[in-house]
Order: sequence, then C-alpha cells, then structure tokens
Amino acid sequence: MKDYWNQKRIRIGHWEYWNSSIIYFPIFPYLLFLMLKTRDLFFFISANPGIENGGFTLESKWKIQDQMSHKYFPKTILISRSNDLEQVKNQIHSFQFPLYLKPDIGGKGRGVVQIHSLEELSWYHENCPLDYLVQEKINYPREIGVFYIKKPQEKSGYISGIVAKEYIQLIGDGIKTMEELLRENPRYFLQLARLKKENAGKLQTILKKGEVEIISEIGNHAQGSAFTDCSERINLKLTHLINELANELEGFYFGRFDIRFNSWEELERGENFAIIEVNGSGSEPTHIYDATHSLFFAWSEIMRHWKAMSVISHSVNKEQRSKISFVEGIKLLRNHTKVMKKLNHFSNAIQLGNV
Repeated sequence: MKDYWNQKRIRIGHWEYWNSSIIYFPIFPYLLFLMLKTRDLFFFISANPGIENGGFTLESKWKIQDQMSHKYFPKTILISRSNDLEQVKNQIHSFQFPLYLKPDIGGKGRGVVQIHSLEELSWYHENCPLDYLVQEKINYPREIGVFYIKKPQEKSGYISGIVAKEYIQLIGDGIKTMEELLRENPRYFLQLARLKKENAGKLQTILKKGEVEIISEIGNHAQGSAFTDCSERINLKLTHLINELANELEGFYFGRFDIRFNSWEELERGENFAIIEVNGSGSEPTHIYDATHSLFFAWSEIMRHWKAMSVISHSVNKEQRSKISFVEGIKLLRNHTKVMKKLNHFSNAIQLGNV
C-alpha cells in the first residue's frame, strides 16, 4: 500500500506521467480551430495518403513496412491469429530468440513484449486479440525517434525533433540489491510491479560496483524508458538520410521513424541502423517527454505539429486526399475505441506477468 501511494504521488507531481486525455484537453480548442480552418473534421486522415487512415489509427504496421525496402528493418513476419501454434512455430523456425512481438495494429507500446521461449510465444499467440508481428532483436545499443515533416509539393522535408530513448538499466554499487536500486529511481519505481514479475528472483541480486544491467530494452515511455530531447543532433546528413527513408513510402508526409543504431556518425552515413517502426499522423513528437521540458513546452510543440499537419492535409492533391465523411469518421473512431480497449486489456494481462 505504501508503494501505491508513493507511486501515486510521483505520477501526480510529474506531468509526463499523466493520462494523455488530461495533457491534451486544454489545447483541444486549437484542434477544433484547425478543423474549422481546413473545413475537415478529420484532416489528420489526409496527411499521409500513402498510409491506411493516414496512420492516425487502425493502420497495419506490416503494410507500412511492406511498402519499404526490407533491408531497413529487422527480420520480421506477420502472424495471423487464425494460424495454429504448429504453423506459427514453422513460420519462425529460422528466427533466433529473443524476439519482439507487437500487435499489427496499436500504439504507445501496447502489447509489445520481448520473449525468450516458445512457451511465451504460445501464451502470446493464444491471447493477443489481433494479428501480430514477430521481429528479431537488433543489437544496436541506441534508439531514437525522429519526427519528419514534408509538404507534398516539396522535394524534401525536415526533421522537427529527435528523442533519444534510454532503456531501464541499473549501475551496481556493490551494496544495494537491484530492487533497491530500482526503488531509488522514480521512473523505474513506477514499473516495479511489472519488473518484479518479469525478473522473478533476479532483483535480489547485488550488482558489483560499476556493473551495468539492462532490465528492459523496450524503448517505450509508458514502460519506463527515459526520453531525452536531442534535437540538437539535427543536421544536413541526418536530414538527407531521413528524406531517403521517407521517399521509400509514397504519400508519407508526416510522422515518426523509430530507429535503432550503433553510433551517430554511422547513422549519418546511413550505416548500421534499422527501422523499428514507422508511425503516421497519430504520432506524437515524443521529444516533449524529456523530463526537463515543461507542460507549456509540450503544448507548444503539439500545436506546432498539429498546424504543420493541417497545412499538409490541405496541400495534398485532391486525387490523393483520403477525405472521409462525418459518418465514416465517427465509425472509424468507434472502431478505434473498441480495438484500443482490447489492446489495453491485453497489455494489462502482460503486465500481470503472464508473459
């Protein structure tokens, strides 16, 4: 009970842990203004005509990846829930554990796990409510999210922000157990219940002084990764690379590339990197979640990106534009709500230690 109230205090005291609806509610009038200005309640659907629903919701991660050169991605396959377990085992026979599993439709890290055995795969396959991707682990040590914006009429776009993701890792002092070290970090402390289940018995280990132990390698803010704004890394070389990647996906003008890589120098040369995921108009400029940024900074950045998206949507050729009716839009949002409820339930089951 004491842990519960201490975690509650941390969440209330730091806006980055608040529910998204609370963060976005004060600036919702600005979104309404943009809808009226563009005369389109669903302008975010038109921003990326090359992606299903503009990448705002219910888009298939696999379909996006399949439109691009597979050399940019880790080894990945799509698994249908209709397949039996033996079929799935045959599909992944050439893969090496550990593997990452993620629902083909989703967001904010819902349902994303790292597995180490066929038993874990079996549970995931039986319980995941959607088709899902199996992706081999990429051993590059760094991960970033690069937000990209391009006007349809222009040959190249620009990077509007970069976030670096730091996985949950501990540095030993030769005295404290891993659990005690987790409790000392507010960000990690919020994930303690999940980490206890995922690392049963391991957290009572005392690391040697200076020893580094990575507890979780999922670069997701909701699962404890620290986000650092490193937009100062934006330069011509990196912008050129991101433009090349974006041009692989026809009709992509607004969204975020999540990338793992070895070093900044190699990345700028287009070497030793892999795209983990491409996100469309439903993307957040996740550099706002840097703990040093204020809520006012976050609001300013969100509105800046909304404005850019509205300009893009209005600029897309009528032949390309995926404008939908009010009835179709409401139906899409209702379907979104249904799917997200299923994914939230599934994610909760994962956090209870079932996989």
